[in-house]
Amino acid sequence: MRRSFDRPELLPAAYAALQVLRQGARDPPLEEWRRQHVPAHLQLTEQGLDQAAAQLELRLANAGGVSLSPSKPGQPSGASAGSTQAVPQELVAEFLHEGPDTKLLRRSLEDLVADSLQLPTPAVHAHLVGSRLYGAALPDADLDIVVEIQDLGQPEVSQDTSRQVSMKRLLRLRRELEAEQDNMWKVEEMALDARRPTLRLRWSGLTIGVEVTFDQHLVTLAKSELLARACKEASFPKPGAVLLMARAWAQRRQICGQRQGYPSGYGLGLMVAYHWRRMGFLGALRPKSRQSLSFARSEAPENSSEVDAEMLAKFFQP
Repeated sequence: MRRSFDRPELLPAAYAALQVLRQGARDPPLEEWRRQHVPAHLQLTEQGLDQAAAQLELRLANAGGVSLSPSKPGQPSGASAGSTQAVPQELVAEFLHEGPDTKLLRRSLEDLVADSLQLPTPAVHAHLVGSRLYGAALPDADLDIVVEIQDLGQPEVSQDTSRQVSMKRLLRLRRELEAEQDNMWKVEEMALDARRPTLRLRWSGLTIGVEVTFDQHLVTLAKSELLARACKEASFPKPGAVLLMARAWAQRRQICGQRQGYPSGYGLGLMVAYHWRRMGFLGALRPKSRQSLSFARSEAPENSSEVDAEMLAKFFQP
């Protein structure tokens, strides 16, 4: 494995050897190693193999076009200029999964919100936002839902007033949930002092949490939809898969989470989109207006501006 750091063409063999060693490390012969006085740093342990895997992953990321697929007879092996690196499926198999079907969940939430606010169900819509929308969610990621209430002729309110309205609606929703017996929804916690007031729920049949917010301005939806469109429209390699790999890599090394001062999943998504834009894999995108994102779409023209490399570069400014 060590020779692969000098000869990139040996990376596939090094990766295969690492997999074999992992299987043997599950039941290591510790007593035999002690009897033969094998130094601790030479023993095959999970910690040591994790360190080797981390170095190998970094080497794979900077291999310059090395493919893990075995070369066919008559074809040269190793790196070639302009070739695409094949990501080992074993590294991402546990993260490539089908997300839960949210249609039934969102319909149930819409009915519940309509009952708590004494509104007709068609006046309520639950939007899926966050990593579940743009396809870069880790297996244990929550479902993020933004609830929109139809305008019903009410004047547009400011952000501060909207925050107060959101808090009142969340409180009414929580009271509605706690008043009902044998409900499919269970209240876990509420964060009214957060940047966006949030109610965390648990829906029967799901092992993940559901975070609900109210937002008439649809700011979170606009950001998530733009990144989802970037992941969909970009040419190969798809940025969504790269973003998922980056998030999984950071999570394994515990260098993730906004509370710890690390970039959010959306922040990493912006980095990937910016890099794809600079590399020519992604064209210009136009963010959608609030009117076009609303479930009650109006005929008003969109006031959108082009998102280019210069705009995304503002993310890196201190």
